[in-house]
Amino acid sequence: MREECDMHYDDLDDEVLWTKKSIFFELPYWKDNKLRHNLDIMHIEKNVCDNILGTILNMDKKSRDDANVRKALEEVGIKPPLWLQPSAGQDSIMLVAPYSMSVDEKDRFLKVL
Repeated sequence: MREECDMHYDDLDDEVLWTKKSIFFELPYWKDNKLRHNLDIMHIEKNVCDNILGTILNMDKKSRDDANVRKALEEVGIKPPLWLQPSAGQDSIMLVAPYSMSVDEKDRFLKVL
């Protein structure tokens, strides 16, 4: 059963300051957690691991390396080899990043795991 979140009201005008309920409230042990401001390290480690592996293995929907990131690099003016490259007749081309693994490197890496 979903636990109602605490609503905090401004004493001056009764405006609700917190309107979004964190996904952490869905965790089964959250109601028993005495220090709710502490971070859930297990889930953070999993997400960081997923993002790093997704990026170096160049996995669709798991990688944090996409066209928007490449555009942001260009806007900031850093790492020109990673910028989107114009292409005749199609959208821009996103070159393979040096931190992405080749097929042979992926094969060796996954065999180790």
